[in-house]
Amino acid sequence: MSFLHPSQPHLPCSALLPSLSSPFHSFISSLTMAFELYDGPSYTGAVITVDNTTQRQTLRHELAVCLTINYESFRLTRTFNQAAYALTVVANLQSILPARRARLLEFATTACMNEPSEDRLELIQQSTFFLYLYVPEDVARGCLESQSLAPIPDYLRIPDGQDHKLLAMKTKPYGYTSVQAIVQKYHNAGCYGVSNADIDFFIAVPKTSWFDNTEDPDVFTRSGRFGPFDIVAIGRSMLSEQED
Repeated sequence: MSFLHPSQPHLPCSALLPSLSSPFHSFISSLTMAFELYDGPSYTGAVITVDNTTQRQTLRHELAVCLTINYESFRLTRTFNQAAYALTVVANLQSILPARRARLLEFATTACMNEPSEDRLELIQQSTFFLYLYVPEDVARGCLESQSLAPIPDYLRIPDGQDHKLLAMKTKPYGYTSVQAIVQKYHNAGCYGVSNADIDFFIAVPKTSWFDNTEDPDVFTRSGRFGPFDIVAIGRSMLSEQED
């Protein structure tokens, strides 16, 4: 048994806790790791430049490349990255609550827009089409640069009590749908401040599990934060200026 020498400073009892309870602290450290934010790869979106409506086919082709090659490759890379993260968490944590284990398993097998510390994962769905948001140019560029939905102003968000929903649609920016028809879809959803001038640029985004169907089969709404999100591409919309 050893004793403190009188010349040694007397330490408070709390200073002895780390050495007396190292197994507990190891558990806490591993538990903290399971709650660490997943720091995965970020997508770099594209600006698709078309000069006039005669280039609708060019826009169509560029969006197809973004969907089937660029973003699909990124989606698979993110899935592999998530799987490695989930396996590391499981390997470093002795005890995981069943709900968290199930969430980690889902996170390891499906690309997600968020990370597993959240209660509900936003799963990126493998799809044959993008969803489109129609916004002013400065909003589109802000979303692309930040890879986030945050720059979307309130008047382009669907009122939902104290919160808002995102409105997106399958209507393609190179089709012959009129600008007025897009504006009407916003008005039908309660976004009465939207005008023709707002339907200047499109934002192409992947469909996720947080998007819900509406009565209009072309329109989807998304509940959840207006935060980080994969903005795959933006560009000037090639919609018709005339009524359908």
